[in-house]
Amino acid sequence: FYEKNGWSIRLSDTYRDGSQATLNNQQGISAATLFNESYEQLDLAASVNLHQAFGFSRDMELTLNATNLTDATLTQNFQFTGAPNYYYKAGTTISVGIRGKF
Repeated sequence: FYEKNGWSIRLSDTYRDGSQATLNNQQGISAATLFNESYEQLDLAASVNLHQAFGFSRDMELTLNATNLTDATLTQNFQFTGAPNYYYKAGTTISVGIRGKF
């Protein structure tokens, strides 16, 4: 995390280790269990306050947010690796904004 003279940037990492999601008896198979694969994603949030950084007369701020920069995929397997119960690929999301006080 960095914040100085109107500039701010934050990089965050989210990690979830692989885990057992359910107990036995899934989808009618008595020995079947669902397992989540390990998952990690990287997010970024940045902003610049134009008044503090550049002396603009109005208190305005530019923002940038990026979610899932690593394009990570959530996968849950049905009992064995390679037998996905679900596969979720949300992709990377980037948003840009401006806010101000008038």
